[in-house]
Amino acid sequence: MFHLDIPITIGILGGELLSVYNLLNRNYAGLYFDTIGMLVFFLLAGRFVQARSVHRAMEQCRRLMAEVPELTEAFREGRWVNLVSEDIVADDLLRLHSGDVLPVDGELVSDVSTWNMQVISGESKPLRLRQGESIPAGSINMGGLVEVKAATTIFDGSLVKMEQAADKETEHQLEIQNSHLAGWFTLVTLSVAGLGVALWWQHGLVEAFKVGLTVFVVACPCALALARPTADAFGVIRASEKNIWIKKDHFFRRMETIRHIVFDKTGVLTYGEPEIVTRIDLYSDQAWLERAIYQLESHSDHMVAALLTRLFNREVTEPENTLQDVEILPGQGIRGRVDGREVWVGSLDAYSEVIGPEAAELVQKKGISLEQNIVTVGVDGKLALVLGLTDKVIEGVPELLDSLLSKGYRVSIFSGDRQEVVDKIAARHPGLTGMGNMKPQEKLSAIREQSQAEPVLMVGDGLNDMGALAAADIGIAAGQAAPSALRYADVVFHGTRVTSIFQLIGLAKTVKKAIISNISVSLCYNAASFYLAITGVIGPLVAAILMPLSSLSVIGISAWKIRRNRKTWEF
Repeated sequence: MFHLDIPITIGILGGELLSVYNLLNRNYAGLYFDTIGMLVFFLLAGRFVQARSVHRAMEQCRRLMAEVPELTEAFREGRWVNLVSEDIVADDLLRLHSGDVLPVDGELVSDVSTWNMQVISGESKPLRLRQGESIPAGSINMGGLVEVKAATTIFDGSLVKMEQAADKETEHQLEIQNSHLAGWFTLVTLSVAGLGVALWWQHGLVEAFKVGLTVFVVACPCALALARPTADAFGVIRASEKNIWIKKDHFFRRMETIRHIVFDKTGVLTYGEPEIVTRIDLYSDQAWLERAIYQLESHSDHMVAALLTRLFNREVTEPENTLQDVEILPGQGIRGRVDGREVWVGSLDAYSEVIGPEAAELVQKKGISLEQNIVTVGVDGKLALVLGLTDKVIEGVPELLDSLLSKGYRVSIFSGDRQEVVDKIAARHPGLTGMGNMKPQEKLSAIREQSQAEPVLMVGDGLNDMGALAAADIGIAAGQAAPSALRYADVVFHGTRVTSIFQLIGLAKTVKKAIISNISVSLCYNAASFYLAITGVIGPLVAAILMPLSSLSVIGISAWKIRRNRKTWEF
């Protein structure tokens, strides 16, 4: 494979050989040892500055990672402590809450639990595992509190190995691209150098060799090769300064092609702070029911679960209920056994599917608006409580949706909420497609189908968005995202609302402009410098100064372009 440093290597070796030849022939005016030394110095200085730019981008990302840590509870020195994934070692006893991602390969210590391995194996149906069975890293706990014994560190786990394989494939593709670029550039440089030698041959071997040497020294493929990485690094820096964590290298490349943007609704387009506007009590022992709901929903990180735990969280003098067999059903609800009674909390449609039509008939009889999110509670197969919820749209979201539609983007909402709730938002924005009653697998299938037609960007925040975020060309975790959403997203909005997506699109366009400018300047530089070299206007000394300056221009252009166009992306 060709390497981009081949021309400059030929130039350095040629300069040394020419200097040695002139030294042996006592032609001291033709010594280029100092020129070659200066070339190497400026070359390394330029690469140091470029490396600093990339390092700064990585530091910004690490800062955001520290603010959005992936913590896991581990039993150390007689107590449970929170550890970052990198500190977990084999044989650590881990405790995972519902919705937590297992960061390392492990062995189940609890009697039985349910796990979602969709992103790892592609299997959409949760698996029920028993004590002693192995659990691969990246699996998501779909039940209650469970204990797992770590079998590996995060660096030896199957999930990291999968990610490393994907990263190696990306690096391999970039190496192939750079090899093609290096091959063509080397061929062009050799051709120009050969032409220069031929034109100057009549002036003697030394003069002809000096012209060829000048071509090799002044040639600068680095600016071409670093045009995209440098601009991307500055883009990552600017985004991270606004608390947007770009986790994947391919973001800016893929963002150029995105024409379809899909949003989850609750917690993404809405505040995720629902209010109860309707309540129908049907259970005789309301105190017991409220304690049962509180205990059950404490195992979920859904927005509705947060509301119910706040609502039913009060001082209780009676002993806690006995809770067993907790199971989360993404997009539907949660169920478990409380004091031996089967308790279900979930959506109206899921209740009709899992238990029966009783709730739907009651809602229709009471005339409750279907534009509300209906939450149902059942005990031993009988309806016990019905709640009607509303959630406000985030300020600025209507303008965001209208702007995206006016720019020619296809915009959709994929939500697990009722179709009537989604239609209420879609009706205000002509051209917006709203799909409700979607289960996680249906979201995943829809994203995969849409991606076959055109690149898709997905914005979500919950456990039921995990598969869709991973399957989309770009996945963005927004709002108070669940750990699983953070784990599998390409971009994380930390402390910023979804309305920042329009500025993020503007930043991606600015980065693209910087890349185009970098490539244009590099091509013009090489064309002009080749001409000056073969016409004898510049010699090896001037070439040694110009070559590193061309590489440094990539940094200057990237920084200037992104700052100059800040009005299009300023958050």
